[in-house]
Amino acid sequence: MIPPSKYYFRQQLRNRLYNAVVAQVEASGVSRTEISAAIFWDYDDVVRILSGPSEWTLDIVSDLLFAAGAELDPVIRGIDDTQAGGGFCGPSFSRVAPSAAGEGRGTNGEMS
Repeated sequence: MIPPSKYYFRQQLRNRLYNAVVAQVEASGVSRTEISAAIFWDYDDVVRILSGPSEWTLDIVSDLLFAAGAELDPVIRGIDDTQAGGGFCGPSFSRVAPSAAGEGRGTNGEMS
């Protein structure tokens, strides 16, 4: 068996992060319009960024999670642990209370 290359792992990480962040954004119930207002992006840019991970940066991940009221708590483990049948447990997310974050959405959805 030929071992996966570093490029395989790069793309795998992009896909996993994209899937996890988009799932969190969707679970939060925040609309594309609310995201664009919360992070001061054009609506079309939000739609484009949420369509795939090709242009993602850590700043984009942070902005999207901020708009969804969540933060990332990554889990890192050895490659052998993933290939041994354990699967990828992926990052976990926690809600950020507006008072704890200093900024964020109030209970009625408006920015504080």
